[in-house]
This record gives sequence, C-alpha cells and structure tokens, in this order.
Amino acid sequence: MTDFTFLIGKYTEDGLEKELAGLLAAAQIKAAPKDDKKKRMAVILPAVMAAVGVYLIIAGVRRVNTLFLVVGVLAIAGGAYYLWSSRSAQAQRPVARRLLSSLNAIESSNKAAVLFSEDGLTIRAKNNEASITYADISAAAESKRLYALLHQGAVTVLQKIDLVGKTPAEFSAYLAEKTAQRYLKLEK
Repeated sequence: MTDFTFLIGKYTEDGLEKELAGLLAAAQIKAAPKDDKKKRMAVILPAVMAAVGVYLIIAGVRRVNTLFLVVGVLAIAGGAYYLWSSRSAQAQRPVARRLLSSLNAIESSNKAAVLFSEDGLTIRAKNNEASITYADISAAAESKRLYALLHQGAVTVLQKIDLVGKTPAEFSAYLAEKTAQRYLKLEK
C-alpha cells in the first residue's frame, strides 16, 4: 500500500536552484558522520593548511623568497576554500543546476513517480524501478518548496507541488517519523 505519491513535474520555478543548493548543503551537514574523529579532521585540515601558509609567508618575507610567499598564500587560500566549500550553499549551486536539469529531462521523457510506503520509497520511471529503505536514507531535508533525500551516494529531490492527494504537512510529519534524527526542516 502506498502512503504518499509524488508525480514528478517540471522543476522550473524562480529561485528553485538557490533553494535546492541551500537544502543540499544543509542535508550534507546533517548526513555528515557523527564520528568525532572525522569531524575534527574537517576542522584540523584547514587549520593546518592555514598554519603552514602563515609559516611559509613569514619564512618568505625573512628570506625574500617569492616562492615561499606564493605557496603560503595558496595554502591559506586552499584551507579557506576547503572549509567554505564543505559548508556553503553557494558551493552547491552547480550541483543544484545539474540536478534540476536532469530532473526536467526525466520529467519530460519518463513521467516518473516516487511512492512512499511502510517499507521505504520506490522510484518508478517507464520500465525502471528502484527501491530504497528508510534506513538507507542518511539525511532528509525540507525547505519551502522542496524535499531532498540523501541515500547511498545519491539524492532524490521532490517538489511539494508534486505530492498527490495529501498535504505537504502530512508528508513532512511522516518523513520526520520515518527518518528520525536524520530529518531537517529549514525555516527559510
């Protein structure tokens, strides 16, 4: 028995790319490993790169060595970029753009549907079908117009307007229950 059905439509509304980028960034943070060692490494690596960069700049100034200065600046910039890109919605914009383009191609050629039941979700398009259990979902995030489900190295994006027969509030409560601590609702 299907509890909720989404009939995939066009993803063309204004601002959808920006909204999806923010949703993906938030979902990735939610799905990040809870392992303290991995969390520390995500902070330590940029800090080490910045420290090495500062050291090289100081050494470059003392020895009047341009190579040290350039490498020092690059190390600091690399550390800052690594830290920024791992947490930034802006860094997710190209991913969101490609994803929306792919979703629109699927919509126009396959008339896909995503069905939610007690066991998990099933994605159907033409003669293809894929099933995903709720345990396989590493993060579920909700924004004003979208849902993003991260699972097994992939993402499923659903528009609230594509939900058939039930309200987004009902689905949000259902999804929050099924994904427990992996659910995130963005207030924006």
